[in-house]
Amino acid sequence: MVKRYFRFSIASIFVQLFSLFLIAACIYYSFMGTREIINELTQGTYEVDVLIVTIIFYLGIPLCIYLELTFLIGNICLKINSICICGDIKIGSDKIQYPAEINYVDIEDIEIDYLWSDSRGKAALLSRPVPYLILTNKKGKIFLFGLYLMSRRTVKAMLNDLLKKCIEVDGIQFDIDKLMSRYKFLGEFSIKE
Repeated sequence: MVKRYFRFSIASIFVQLFSLFLIAACIYYSFMGTREIINELTQGTYEVDVLIVTIIFYLGIPLCIYLELTFLIGNICLKINSICICGDIKIGSDKIQYPAEINYVDIEDIEIDYLWSDSRGKAALLSRPVPYLILTNKKGKIFLFGLYLMSRRTVKAMLNDLLKKCIEVDGIQFDIDKLMSRYKFLGEFSIKE
């Protein structure tokens, strides 16, 4: 059974509702603009302004859908034998999360930290540091799983389920309260900076 942990927090819900509102508004005004253009063509009058505005609303539809998909794609998944993330759909320097997967048996160390980098460890232009679940395997390779835009409740539920999976395979055991206190403390510290 696969468990998914979505990027839902109060801030992300407001942004998602706003993007859904924008999608609906763009579709509505695109339809109304198209109808107006058809009416003008049948009457013999034609205004370029209506065409330009209609094109802008048509272009706004995929942009708003892209904004909404950035919240829905790239969530952490706990599979039967491994924890994975497929990466976000952002392009170029905006991309923060890249695909990562590690088996529960191979986990040697678990930490939570805020970094000024993407999930590959390369420096990124960010307005504030990104919280990461940092998993190190037995060979010393580090896997970063972005916790940005996740509520504390979601992070705690994910850590509880991860601990259960690790115990099932006789893997590492860790202190969830210690990790959560670090997540809360560093989150409050980075916001005040």
